[in-house]
Amino acid sequence: MSEQLLGVRVLDSGSDVYCTYCEKGSANICTESLTRKTCDFGYVYDRSDYVSTMTTMYNLVCDRAWMRDLIKSLWMFGVLLGSLTLGTLSDRYGRKTIFIISSFAEVTLACSLPFVNSYYAVAFVEFATGLCSAGVFMAAFIIVMELFDGPARTIAGIGLQSSCTAGYFLNGVIAYRMRDWKQLQLTCSIIGLAFIPYPESPCKFFRIMPESLTWLVQRGKTAKVFQLRKRIARINGRQEFAEMCEIPMAREENIPAHASLIDLLRHKRLALTFTLTAYNWLTGAMAYYGLSWYTSSLPGNTYVNYFISAAVELPAYILSAVMFECFGRRSALSSMYLLAGLCLLVAGLLRAGKLSINYPIIVLIHSLFVRPLSASVDLETSSLSDQKIMITIVAIAGRTCVAAAYAMAYNYAAEMLPTECRHAGTGICSMCSRLGAIAAPQINLLASYGLRRKAQMMEVQIF
Repeated sequence: MSEQLLGVRVLDSGSDVYCTYCEKGSANICTESLTRKTCDFGYVYDRSDYVSTMTTMYNLVCDRAWMRDLIKSLWMFGVLLGSLTLGTLSDRYGRKTIFIISSFAEVTLACSLPFVNSYYAVAFVEFATGLCSAGVFMAAFIIVMELFDGPARTIAGIGLQSSCTAGYFLNGVIAYRMRDWKQLQLTCSIIGLAFIPYPESPCKFFRIMPESLTWLVQRGKTAKVFQLRKRIARINGRQEFAEMCEIPMAREENIPAHASLIDLLRHKRLALTFTLTAYNWLTGAMAYYGLSWYTSSLPGNTYVNYFISAAVELPAYILSAVMFECFGRRSALSSMYLLAGLCLLVAGLLRAGKLSINYPIIVLIHSLFVRPLSASVDLETSSLSDQKIMITIVAIAGRTCVAAAYAMAYNYAAEMLPTECRHAGTGICSMCSRLGAIAAPQINLLASYGLRRKAQMMEVQIF
């Protein structure tokens, strides 16, 4: 949820602002002969949608607009660093241990953010929160992937990522009711306390999360493996399997407990697959977070676009699970990336004015979606147009495909890597994805320097 929270509380992009004024002359007429000065006395913000945001609190507009996008990049840089360091620690000390420590640290940092009154302190807290966030999600994902096998693994992995959609949507509901970013931040952070699996909690719910069975086997912790297998057999009503758990696991105990990414890269075919997977993560994250964070810049109501963007993720995850099992990993992943790239290409060309609405596919989209929607909206009194509606529809369709492809990339990497270095290898893939996510706000920032068309097309070309 913290990834989406960053997008909501800095939602006020501040794009429609006046950064200068005329030193002399009419307030409404400013000719080239008059001297223009920067707004030294502050800014007046439109607060019809937001009471307070980071943008309004720290005046992150005009020549300070880059500082707004820097916060997002710093958060992602923290996730990148966490993916590198916490992945290795998880392979050594256990998935659950890293998950619990990272969860406590993330919630503590997130709760402290509303009480910080310095931009640079906010930037540091965001960086540290991102670092802890990497340990939370990646450890939880690896545990789920190592507890299941076969088709159940696909469903479990996609299901875990689908839970992010619930947080995404819930965050939008809270943001709609709370227009002050500090209240929003504190509320969403406190909710996170309920999901920390306290080891000594008297409530069984908080002790339900087990350590990874595969990791326990690799570490030779036979007693804990027996205990966990009995627990699984008891929950599933398979008492006969619980008795079999007493049989020594000679074959599994002989699996080497130590391995590194160097061992992974020694096999050429596996190294090539690993490299391509990491690149898939990079492009997927660039498109996913770029579209998620800048939903507010799409034509139409900010909150409506946000809710639609959240609502399409669940069908995307369901589609990815079905395609994984029906068409195989490689075919499903490639097809979703292709569809996502086409949607983003069309959206970018439409927004840059390089694509005519007379193309057959555009005419089809217009007749199926835009025309019925236009009929329900009074375009004479609305700021929307057919072209703007079409851009929003195509962009959200692209985001749906990106979400499905990104979810597939997670599962594919976890299934490909050996247990001994699964978290570390997945962490490297996550690191590559964060490089793409770090670049996303900076690409958007190019528009502030007169490079709007290049910014619109750069991400599409890389994707």
